[in-house]
Order: sequence, then structure tokens, then C-alpha cells
Amino acid sequence: MSRTTLEEIEYLASQLSSQDQRALIERLASRINVELPRQEKKLIDLRDRYKGSFPEDFDLDAVLHEIRSEWLEELDELSDNGPEKPA
Repeated sequence: MSRTTLEEIEYLASQLSSQDQRALIERLASRINVELPRQEKKLIDLRDRYKGSFPEDFDLDAVLHEIRSEWLEELDELSDNGPEKPA
């Protein structure tokens, strides 16, 4: 297919309503028999990304445990006291 023809088809498709554009896409997609490969996202290793940003003896698990414990204590206090009444 020539580039001109493809551009003409894109132009004509842009003149359709959103609903008709979706219908066209669904119709064309159903005709494709080959499963398209998915693009895999490269995962970022956060340990490497932030290496050197924290002291070597920094214990992330301990810090997270402390934060979770504080939140649990605050939630317990809130549930024990009930809703606050306006003054």
C-alpha cells in the first residue's frame, strides 16, 4: 500500500465519529489473525538506581517496620477514641 493511500484512509477515518472510529478499529483488529508481540518493559532495579544514596548500614526493612507500627498504633488510637466531636 502506498503512503498516499494510507494517509487518505487515515484522513477519511478522522472524519468518522468516535463511535464509528472504534467500530472500524474493532472490525480491522478482528481481521488480524496474527497475535502481535507485546513490548516488554524493562524493569528498573531500585537497589542499583539508588545505590550510594543511602548509608551502607541503612536497613530499609527495619524502617518500613517502624513506619507500619506507627500507623497501626495511630489507627488503634483512632478506633479507641471514636470519632472526634466538634467543639
